[in-house]
Amino acid sequence: MKRVKLIKIFFYLLFSILFLCPPVHAFQVSSDPQYIVINFSDTFHFLNWSAPEKEWQDIIKPKAIARLRNIKMLLTIGTTKDRQLAWSTLLEYMNYPMDVPNDNSPYIIRVRRIMELAEAENFPVFIPLNGVQWWDELPELWNWWDYDGNQIPRCTNVDYKECPFKKLRDPEYRNRFIKGYNSDNKWNVDWQDWTTPMKFGIRNWGSGDIYVAPSPNLAVQTNVSPSFVNMQKKRYEKIIKTISSKLDLWQKEGKDNLFAGLSIGTEVTLNGALKPGDSEFKPYGYRAIQDLYCPMKDKECGQNKDWNYEEITKMREGVIQKYFEEFTFIANRSGIPKQRLYTHVWSEAGPGELRYMDAMGASASPYSRPGMSIYGKALNPLGFPLLFSALEKNGYIPWAAPEFAPLNRDFESWNTALSNTLNNTIDQAKLIDVYNEADILNTPAIPALKNILIQEPVKMGCIVSEVNPLNKRYGTNPEKLEWKTLSNDNAVNQSVIIWAKNSFPKGDGLTTKEYPISSLSGNIFFTPPLERGFYYWAVKRTGCENKWTMSTPQIMYIFPALPEIKVPFWVKWLLDFRK
Repeated sequence: MKRVKLIKIFFYLLFSILFLCPPVHAFQVSSDPQYIVINFSDTFHFLNWSAPEKEWQDIIKPKAIARLRNIKMLLTIGTTKDRQLAWSTLLEYMNYPMDVPNDNSPYIIRVRRIMELAEAENFPVFIPLNGVQWWDELPELWNWWDYDGNQIPRCTNVDYKECPFKKLRDPEYRNRFIKGYNSDNKWNVDWQDWTTPMKFGIRNWGSGDIYVAPSPNLAVQTNVSPSFVNMQKKRYEKIIKTISSKLDLWQKEGKDNLFAGLSIGTEVTLNGALKPGDSEFKPYGYRAIQDLYCPMKDKECGQNKDWNYEEITKMREGVIQKYFEEFTFIANRSGIPKQRLYTHVWSEAGPGELRYMDAMGASASPYSRPGMSIYGKALNPLGFPLLFSALEKNGYIPWAAPEFAPLNRDFESWNTALSNTLNNTIDQAKLIDVYNEADILNTPAIPALKNILIQEPVKMGCIVSEVNPLNKRYGTNPEKLEWKTLSNDNAVNQSVIIWAKNSFPKGDGLTTKEYPISSLSGNIFFTPPLERGFYYWAVKRTGCENKWTMSTPQIMYIFPALPEIKVPFWVKWLLDFRK
């Protein structure tokens, strides 16, 4: 009997210390300003970010600092605490050759140096994590058809100097491409119909067709190793841990204002074009749909199904939703709060258009804020029904435009776009990322941006503040749950604790049970008796004009009572240390 008790204590400790303790402290958000971000691309993006330390300090870093100081001089740092200037540069972490992620991986060095620049210049930084659009450097994951280098016209071993996929003109890359051939890589790429894997994709941003690697399959699958998503997760998790470690240090040093946030994307969509001159930029996703919605033993059931357009559209949106839920969960559990974490989709087409898919609605996650590129809709973003309905459905949640610029670049267009995005009284964007610095220098964008930066944000008519849980670690039989509000409300009429046993509280709040929070209890809720098992809990607050917010779901485990066990003092000490 004594042995049984010791075994119970051992497994309780093992579960509590190893499983219930997240790897890092959560980043504490004390304020929630609007960020106007300026993106640096062109030559800035292509600096040698992973250069040896001496070259970085003596040559590369001074060049980057000069560019940052120039934009600060032109725009000035925001003079109000509620609106701040920040900067960004893309981190295309899947566009690096195959490796095992480590501290010396070039994308890890890059993110460290991006944050080093922000700290050196006391200039808040926003970090767009582009893990979907570019993976040309990983042919080992997507070459499923060219086994000998002779299966692509004008790209054969004899004739490759005019190859439209320009990387194959490089002999070293070409050798990697051929060696990386694996017929099972067809599972890593999107399919153009129910039976045909994609080869190259086509992009055209106004300067001619660009051949790129095929669109990746966003679904988790086990038909090939390594898979695209599994490789992506390994790199992504290492990047997130690197960012979180720096944030922990910044918080201790009182520099937490330097982090404007990060986005997951960039421009996640299932849309693509497959032929030169192809204007039919339309949604595909046939491989991911079959991976998620077909039986395990029938990976190509789509060709035998009679799914209609509405069903396929819904499944496409489900692919994107699941992708974001997994990646935002990883970031949130590593210490990135909801208020500094954004999804990023392309979703500017409306119902009836060939390109239509509601990626914006699908991007809403309990662990993040939604975001979409705003170009053609910049003059009046909330006038775009797809964006407005997504925000309305989620309680008018704070949102972002991780790429932003009006199509017309005159002062009036910039002024109107900025005002309607950042100063509207219904649902203001919390962050815009202006693309890009080189395109706005010596243009009317500069005075328009400077004008909006020195203004106080217009007060919205109805405010229901977001809340952040203070029970930062996975709770074990907690006596009470605590949280804080991030701003002053002006009309909250109901607050509830949402419980979901062995399941997941969705963004719409449809869960197993709700407990009203007494107005007398403030930001504390004393937990009722609960049965053993896993629980998710969140605070949902409802207010004026159908606005509502829900905190990031927290997990806890209720253990069965062990009254017969007398817990030794060293066990209590370890549990106290865990807290």
